[in-house]
Amino acid sequence: MLSDPKAATQSDAPLDVPLETVWSILEAANELGDTNTVDACRRVIDANLRGDAPDSPTSPRSPHSSPD
Repeated sequence: MLSDPKAATQSDAPLDVPLETVWSILEAANELGDTNTVDACRRVIDANLRGDAPDSPTSPRSPHSSPD
């Protein structure tokens, strides 16, 4: 659990989490059926493979964004 919940939502702060940690979180989320976390981990992993920053769920480039 985060000590400062607002820290997780700051878009200007870089996220420097080792990819191994993201894979571990993905495995646990899959086991628990946490689809939101699975999707987030997949975005981070895919972005890392492309060499990009991960899209947010509401980003215009994201397939998960809602139509206007």
